[in-house]
Amino acid sequence: MKQVLANGIRIMSTVAVVACVVWFGLMILSYQQELRAGITDMAGIHKLDELAARDVAVVESTIQNSRVASGQQPEAAETSAETEPLGDMKTRFASSVVMGDSITKALEDYEFLDSTSVVAKNGINLPHVQPELEQAVALNPKNIFMSYGMNDLEYLWGNPQKFVELYENAVRTLQQSLPDTKIYINGILPIQQKAIDKKPLYGNVDAYNQALMEMCTRLGIPFIDNSELMQQEDIYQEDGIHPKPHYYPKWLENMASKAGI
Repeated sequence: MKQVLANGIRIMSTVAVVACVVWFGLMILSYQQELRAGITDMAGIHKLDELAARDVAVVESTIQNSRVASGQQPEAAETSAETEPLGDMKTRFASSVVMGDSITKALEDYEFLDSTSVVAKNGINLPHVQPELEQAVALNPKNIFMSYGMNDLEYLWGNPQKFVELYENAVRTLQQSLPDTKIYINGILPIQQKAIDKKPLYGNVDAYNQALMEMCTRLGIPFIDNSELMQQEDIYQEDGIHPKPHYYPKWLENMASKAGI
């Protein structure tokens, strides 16, 4: 009788173990399916709003990967009444360099400008801009258009004084190395309220831009305000920060007109 009972217990234990293994395997399979689905979603640029709570650098990387994965073509490639042919803009900026973060890098990613006219890096902020300064100096352009600040809003904890101090150091470094190069400063683009609600430090754009304008007046260099260009319909990506492709031809035209190129 004891032997029968022992055998029964062993059988029940074996069944229980097998059931647990099967259940665990099904859970892993389900998780893998969900993970694959999540990765597929992240590849699409229309999921950026869900990623906005992450660091800016992660959002920027997602945008860049989406550009490559989707094979998205620049909207400025076609001639219209409002924009020039793409080749004309590349020619106008052939002796110039645009420096900045992911917003600037899109000029190269979308092929609005040649790589020799763009010195930009996703997630870059002014405390870490030295390699980009050296790269710009090596290119020895006639004009440099600087466009920093989006990432510094968060990195510098909304401190416009520290921001403009670092910006001025970068400008003076370029001036010392390239005394004949003209330097232009782009203002930070407006950020939509939904992005500010997620990261309140983004609400310091106006204070940063005011500090930039004062710096430009002090140094005698032009400040370029592009904020009106962001008032176009459907101009923002879903993260509320980065502009869509049709912003870039107008931005290039605004910079070119200020520099007379």
